[in-house]
Amino acid sequence: MAYQCTVNYAFVSIPYCKSFNRQHYFHYTVHKSVKKIFGVNKMNFNRRMHPRNFYRNNPPNFAELALQYPDFRQHCAIDIYGKVNFNFKNPDAIRALTNVLLKKDFGLSIEIPPDSLVPRIPGRLNYIHWLQDLAASHFPDESVRCIDIGSGASCIYPLLGAKVCGWKFIAVEKLPDAIECARKNVMKNNLQNLISVVEVDGPINLYNVVEQLGAEMICSFCMCNPPFFDSQRKEGPGNLSFPSRRPAPHSCTVGRHEEMFADGGEVHFVKRIINDSERLRKRVRYHKNFFYYYAFCKT
Repeated sequence: MAYQCTVNYAFVSIPYCKSFNRQHYFHYTVHKSVKKIFGVNKMNFNRRMHPRNFYRNNPPNFAELALQYPDFRQHCAIDIYGKVNFNFKNPDAIRALTNVLLKKDFGLSIEIPPDSLVPRIPGRLNYIHWLQDLAASHFPDESVRCIDIGSGASCIYPLLGAKVCGWKFIAVEKLPDAIECARKNVMKNNLQNLISVVEVDGPINLYNVVEQLGAEMICSFCMCNPPFFDSQRKEGPGNLSFPSRRPAPHSCTVGRHEEMFADGGEVHFVKRIINDSERLRKRVRYHKNFFYYYAFCKT
């Protein structure tokens, strides 16, 4: 058995079975369009969210947010029917929405540089809850420690995971300014006892990162939201390879080239992680990765 594929909510789980056992899995997550992450108005994709996702039954109320947060208010407008509309096409507006949701719903305060990826909080929270399910079913009585490859300037997964679950994280990043910002975000929220930001040189080598943790360190998860697009091909947020299957995003995509593009794209990036995992099967229990294109799950 080479691969086994099942669909659950917005996720595709694929156990990697070259040396299959219950402790050695790969979980690939299909990244949906922005409309399905924030949606429009009342987030009509709620049924697709994880059952424990806070936003499943509590979609953001733009009118209340506009009244409570002046920085957010400037990105809203009232239409002729008295309805508050939010400008999803403005990068500054998306950044403001992320900041107010983190502050209001999680008590987190972060800095997101203008040229960095802006995380959509409901989708990121889905990822954390899915990992919670795996932990609860396979090692419910153990402390959870995660490696997040390419945490970015926001350091969003470690911050959410530490805040919501109390987990420990090793946040791995190679861009110097992103590392500096991530460390500031961790310190600002007093989570340095749970989150360590680790700098790597050149291509991220998971094996070297794990070896630095010490021979006795066992990691529950290695998670990754890789650069989706191949820098050598004509693909990207505004030029998709499967236009007939995937609608154009309803929201702008903000991020620097290094965060969204890599040689070989997501397939090549994840293959490197698979190769590293062969040597780390006794050190990392689960590997979980996003895929932007569902078709690549068959690659």
